[in-house]
Amino acid sequence: MLRQCEGGTADAANETLSVALFCKQRLFAEAFEEVLRRTPGVEVCGLVRTTGDCLRLVEGMQPRVVVASADARSTIVVAEKVKPATSMLMVVDRLSHDVENDARRAGVRAIVSSDRSVPTIIAMMRRCNEPSDVLLVDATRLERPSSVRLTTRELEVFELLEGGCSTASIAATLGISPNTARVHVKAIMQKLQARSRLQAIAAARSVLTLRGTDASCSDSRSASD
Repeated sequence: MLRQCEGGTADAANETLSVALFCKQRLFAEAFEEVLRRTPGVEVCGLVRTTGDCLRLVEGMQPRVVVASADARSTIVVAEKVKPATSMLMVVDRLSHDVENDARRAGVRAIVSSDRSVPTIIAMMRRCNEPSDVLLVDATRLERPSSVRLTTRELEVFELLEGGCSTASIAATLGISPNTARVHVKAIMQKLQARSRLQAIAAARSVLTLRGTDASCSDSRSASD
């Protein structure tokens, strides 16, 4: 449900920073909202928990900054639509290289880890109001593993995946069900911390030592389902 404060947009002459909160975790959202309402020079324009409500709040209240503690995809969707009038501060648990690149392309102004102190998050929030095209990052990064061990079956699946096989082709070639093939592909992607098959193949080159077999699938369809 949309919740708005009685005040309007920020009064730049008095250096009041208007802030909207886009948070899907209720306890964090309400605790941080209470802190901000007691912070001098900050006006909380509203607290929302859905992408649609966030876009409507920004359109109606025009906050200078949105602090988003939501999933990366929702945050990036909002950032793309509200820039450059409203800046986006993304709060994350751990930051992956892919999310950082997506955030930079979407125009996110800053990224900060949720385990940082409240004064640190507020300071980063204020910096979002400074004009700049540089993405500010103060976040604990999610590092790719230096090595990954796949099971024998996962290696067989990966070799076919690398060869451009679809899930159905992998299943047919190995004599397993399509659902089992999907389970193996998902496990491989999780181990490689990849969000797509192409990313998994790219990541594997540095962390996997594959067998020197020439894997081929039963057809030449794309690797996508």
